[in-house]
Amino acid sequence: MLNTLGFDFDVESFYKLGGRIYNLTRLFNNKEGIKRRDDMLSPRFYTPRADTGWVIDREDFERMLDLYYTVRGWSIEGIPLPETLERLDLSGVM
Repeated sequence: MLNTLGFDFDVESFYKLGGRIYNLTRLFNNKEGIKRRDDMLSPRFYTPRADTGWVIDREDFERMLDLYYTVRGWSIEGIPLPETLERLDLSGVM
């Protein structure tokens, strides 16, 4: 049990709190027009580094973004799914 500012948190409730914050932020951003098209890396990541030649392939990035959204419980467009909001007690927020 973790006691922070007078609140008792176990590990599960601590992670749930973090998930609520992260998803509320995403919901706000979605409402302001932020979608998948805005989740991108700086163009410099798509050009080879001078010292190593390392580069991120755009198709690989899109696959990683799909996986990230799935792990987060978001749609393919980066919008939190109803079941994610329900799990985090946020279903009536937006």
